[in-house]
Amino acid sequence: EQYAVKTGQHPRVTTEANIANFTRQIKSLGFSYDWSRELATTDVEYFKWTQWIFLKLYNSYFNTEQNCARPISELIGNRQSAIGNESEAERRAYIDSRRLAYVSEAPVNWCPELGTVLANEEVIDGKSEVGGFPVIRKPMRQWMLRITAYAEKLLADLDTIDWSDSLKE
Repeated sequence: EQYAVKTGQHPRVTTEANIANFTRQIKSLGFSYDWSRELATTDVEYFKWTQWIFLKLYNSYFNTEQNCARPISELIGNRQSAIGNESEAERRAYIDSRRLAYVSEAPVNWCPELGTVLANEEVIDGKSEVGGFPVIRKPMRQWMLRITAYAEKLLADLDTIDWSDSLKE
């Protein structure tokens, strides 16, 4: 992102050039890869699935009685029949408080000079790794996932997949 800002070049152009260069380098080394399985997270065929799963999470809640995710429409239906006179704002707040993907305010590492949020690893002694600019902690609205609601189910379901123990760990 910062390279795009500095150079004015669209990130897609730079990313595609970097992928082509990396692929050329790997092929020149003679490594045997199955290139039919190559993917780029910037490819529409890839990120359409990240968008798909996000919408599945956004439109779901975790039903503790059934121990699984269920469509938010079920929660809406149950809520309307249980409480007929609540306001639209109250109904929305309740539903949003149950969604598996939701917006919340949480502290982030904000670098005003770079105009972006930084990961903890990108902050060294209160300054940005790139440029050495001051970084402040400030609350910001961001998307969150309610993973703790179904953490035990995720752990239990590890037993159902045929992966190595080291990968599961």
